[in-house]
Amino acid sequence: MHREAHILVVDDCPDHREFISEALEERGFKVTTAENASQAESLAAAAPHGFRALVTDYHMHPGPNGADLIRVLYQKNAAIEMYILTSSDPFIEKHAKKILSTVVNTPLHLLEKPYRFDLLLQLVEV
Repeated sequence: MHREAHILVVDDCPDHREFISEALEERGFKVTTAENASQAESLAAAAPHGFRALVTDYHMHPGPNGADLIRVLYQKNAAIEMYILTSSDPFIEKHAKKILSTVVNTPLHLLEKPYRFDLLLQLVEV
């Protein structure tokens, strides 16, 4: 992904959101953050050129989760790269695979917590 790429980071935990966004910005990416899926949807609708990638937590409160957000953003931009951060949970893995089967034409990466941040950066920088 080009360093000028615009990435949307969504996490209901302020510390996680700030850590991810600062690390991506230090590597030259333009980053916009949201604290939940509803706010992210509004930001995506207002972004004139859209986002190149989405880094989202799976479980967010209140409101829609990361899977719901992926469905909405994919409908608006089928080329967006998706990165889901989640706990190690068989139900979530199964649910994520179901999403993957419905969002066939876009890269979708599932990173289980605790994930290696360097792995996230490697995926985003490709």
